[in-house]
Formats: sequence, structure tokens, C-alpha cells
Amino acid sequence: MNLDSYRLPLYGAARLERSGETVPIRRKALAILYYLALEGVTRREELADLLWPHPGSSVNLRAELHYLRKNFGVELAGAPGLLEPCNRAILDISRQKGEALEGLEGLSAAFDAWLTRKRFELGARPVGGGPLFDTAALAAEMPVPGLWILAGPIGVGKLRLAKALAAELDLPFHEGWRPGFEGLSFLGEPLPNLEELERPRDWPRVLVVARPPLGEEPSLILKLRAVYPSERIRYLEMPHLSFVEAQALLGDLPFADAARYYLRSRGRDELLEEMVRARHEMPLKFRAAYKIEARRLRRRSRLALERISVCPESINAELARRSGSEEDLEELERRGWLLYDGGWRFADPVARRALEHDLPTGLKHQYHLRAASVWEEAGEQLIAAWHRLQSGKSRHPQQIAYREGQKYATALLGSETGGDLSKKKIRVGEALPLLESSRRGAGLEQLGSIWFLLRPEFAGEPTWLEFEPLEEDALLHVFGQLWTYAPLSGAFQDGPPLVLHVGGLRLGLGPVNEAKLLDDLWLLPALGSFEYYLPMPAGTLLAIESSADEVAAKFELQALSHDQYGQEVSILDLPLNDSTALETRPGFAGRS
Repeated sequence: MNLDSYRLPLYGAARLERSGETVPIRRKALAILYYLALEGVTRREELADLLWPHPGSSVNLRAELHYLRKNFGVELAGAPGLLEPCNRAILDISRQKGEALEGLEGLSAAFDAWLTRKRFELGARPVGGGPLFDTAALAAEMPVPGLWILAGPIGVGKLRLAKALAAELDLPFHEGWRPGFEGLSFLGEPLPNLEELERPRDWPRVLVVARPPLGEEPSLILKLRAVYPSERIRYLEMPHLSFVEAQALLGDLPFADAARYYLRSRGRDELLEEMVRARHEMPLKFRAAYKIEARRLRRRSRLALERISVCPESINAELARRSGSEEDLEELERRGWLLYDGGWRFADPVARRALEHDLPTGLKHQYHLRAASVWEEAGEQLIAAWHRLQSGKSRHPQQIAYREGQKYATALLGSETGGDLSKKKIRVGEALPLLESSRRGAGLEQLGSIWFLLRPEFAGEPTWLEFEPLEEDALLHVFGQLWTYAPLSGAFQDGPPLVLHVGGLRLGLGPVNEAKLLDDLWLLPALGSFEYYLPMPAGTLLAIESSADEVAAKFELQALSHDQYGQEVSILDLPLNDSTALETRPGFAGRS
């Protein structure tokens, strides 16, 4: 039987599939496969106690493991006392009808509790059935009667959340104002004046007001805050979806498309849903919403925004002056359109793309040329070249990168020659437990053995993932997909979208055609899919780092033992430096 064809659909009826057909399997054996796929390496006694709450649990577990090994060829035993997920029984996270892990209820009280918690973590709710985050937990924190203020950007689904909260509290729902209503009233734009709400005794039990995403605090909200007791007011910043939660909206899109829509939407449920439906990064509905917001500005401020909307980079003072925007920056910051972070930039990158999308072609070219001229004078030739490309006045970025000595950009744009990267054959055996020790930074999520990294524009602090060193020599197997959506595939940035640290060795993964040596870093091809094997001696520190913007990765890491009778693979023959070099590297951002 071809083990590679086994699939475990996460949503809908829990089952084991082979070539699209359901394979008969005992329920507790299936539960073991799902649990390990979602939780990773697990102690035997922990899983035994979860499924069999009696003294013979370990015997029952051994029987199920034997059943899986004999009937399906699935080997789950790892290091002594540990069980590992079968990497050839793939967890299928594409969205289907139904909630997560249907049909696994009733195996034991402890397993049911785990099932409930896991469904909450996955945010598994039917598409169109309300927000994907947990409304029960939110409703429990909201006062009744009370004033709820929902804040957040365009496309984050405030009306949808208000309806879901009303249903959770078993209150009638009404959109708009109706005196004497006894349920939950939702007030969106345009907001009424306080005088239109009449006497407080005629107000609903719960009044939910959507704060406008741009502009100053409306007078209605300020006055309501003065009327309601402070203990009866809640200010809720609307939650955004994680990438795993967003699977409910992304469906069966390929990872490259799903990641692009997710990053472009910034995890906003309503905007993401419309993007997927329209198959467009900036649907007309939301372009119109941002244009309406912009029309509330003075005309000169609106024009200033349009001029700088062609700039995904931070805007310096000279560019603001030359574009005629300098005198309007203060107002645009006060009204929530811009923020200052070493340079001016749009507080909401979605707003920038919405305004840029509807610019007439002639104006767009003119604005790009103006930006190119400013960046050339500032010595930022690569950014300037990109703006000239966008204006139709071609300039070759790879020649500029080569002339300016920007090694990473030069390698990325194809001007840097390849390095001598040798390989050798070696045989590998069983997987060894690879345990996480720390992580930090934006955009990193885990689902079973799969890691997701999705860093949006201006992501900030570098993402860092570190693992416990192994006590024996091993081979590292890293494979997955990597995509960059930044201008010039991220050539503006200082380094590769993903960096693998193995001891003192640094391996960068990026969109290049051949391996290239850049000072102390090997840049390896990762054009879409990638797969590499490399040595990992005992005690070696292993970490993943990313400081790039607009990058998405879906990958797995495996530590494999040496076995002279095992499968033969081709590994990178690279010398490893002192394994403590990772800790002592000067100025390295990944460790505190």
C-alpha cells in the first residue's frame, strides 16, 4: 500500500483516505493518528491515559499501535517513551463542510475535552456562519446592560460580530436605532447624534457602536462614554484571524494564493472572504469603502494621500515635500491614515493599495517618476529603479544592485554568479524527536508537524524559532514552500526571507535559481517548493529566523538518524562551524 497517499481530512467527518477513498479503520487508532498529527511528539503514557482512563491503558495503546503497524504500515514509535506523527499520513487542512474532527466524540471524557479545546483553537465554524473567533468567550466578558464599542479597520466584520454576540446572549438583534428596543442594537456609519437617541431609559439593553476606522473619535462615542458608568463600557479591538483560522475561508486554494490573500487582507475576515469570492486582491466593494473615507478629508489632503499611495516603502521628508504632501502629514496622522516610524507610511497598507489601484495610469506614472527622482538623489538607487520600472521608464535593477555592491539584491536579481555547493550520498533511518525550545516574533503558527510563517508588510520584530539540541548525530530534513510578495521579490530588504541556523552555519532560502555564497551565508534556491538534507552533529543549535516582509512559508523540519541500511538521500556537504557560534554572533537579533 502506498503510504504517501494517506490523508487525514481535518474538517468534516474524521477518516483515513487513500487515493480519495475512505479506508476502514478502528476509531481509537484513527484518534491516535489525528492526535499526533495535531500535537506532534507525545509521551506514550500521556496518550494512553487520554484514551483509556484505567490501569490497562498502556496495554491497550500497544494493541492499537500494533494494529496500525500491521494493517497500514504506520510506525509511530520514536525515541524511548515517545510517539511521533507519521509524516506519510498527511493532515489535510483544506476547508470542507462541517467542523473539525467530526465523529471522534465519545472515546473518553479526557479525549472529548481535548477535542473541544482543539476545535476552539482551530476556530472551526462553518463558512458564513459568523466570526471564526470564539464569540462565547467574548460575550462572557461583555456587560449586560452596557455600551460596547467595536474598533478596527475596514473589512474586519463588526456587524457580523455584533450579530453573533446577540445570538450568543440570546438577545434580539436590530441594526440601527429603535427607541425602547429590549435587545442588542448595532449602530454603524453614519452615526446619529446623541440627541436622536432620546432618553436613556428608552435605550436598548446593549448598545453596540462601531467606531469609524479612520478619523477622530466621533462625538457620539465621546458623549456616550460620559453617560454610561465606566463598569458598563467595553472597548473591543476587533480580532484578526490567524492563518490556521483563515482556512475556513481559504478553502482549497493553493498555498501560494491562500498566503497572498491572507497577507493582503491582514487577516480581516470580511475582506478575506470577499477576496476569495472575487478572486481579486482589492475587491471593488472595499475600494469604494476607502474612497468614501478619503472623501471626508480636505481635498488637498486627499490628493496628498493619492500621491504617496504608489510608495510601499517608508516615505522620507523630501519625498513628502516634493510630492506636495508635507503640510498635510500632521492631519493625515491625526486622522489615522499615516503613522511615523522612522519615516512616514500608511497605517493601513490595505488603504494604500486601495487608493493606488484606482489612480489613472498617467497620474500613477507621474507619481512613480517623482518618487524615483527623490530616491536617486537620496542614494537609494534600487528603490528608484523599481519606481522607474513602474512608470514605464525602464531602468535595470540588477545592474544598479551590482554597481552599488548590494550582494543580496544582486544575487536575487540574477547578476551574482553561483558558488560551489557540493553534495554527497548518505543513508538515513528513523525520525528523532525535534522539540521546540522557544519562539517569538510575528506570523509564526503551527498545525501538527507543519509550520506556517506569514509576515505582512512592516512586520517589525524578527521571527525566531529555536529547537532543543539533539544528543546524537543526525541529519536535518527541511522541506516546504516559500513565496515572497514584496517588490522585486524582496530585493529592497537586507537578507533572505528565511534563514536556517545550524550551529554556526547560516543557510538562506530565497527566490534564486542557483546556490550562491554571500559572505558567511549560503543562499539556496527556494522557488516555490524546496527540500534539503544537511548534517546536524550532536549538540548543534538549530533555529529558523525571518526578518523579511511580505513573505509566506509552509515547511516541516525532521531530524533523521544515520542508518547504513536506510533510504539513500543527497545531503549538502557543508562544513559546520562551532555550534556555539549562534549564541555569540555580534548583534544577532534572534536571541535575547
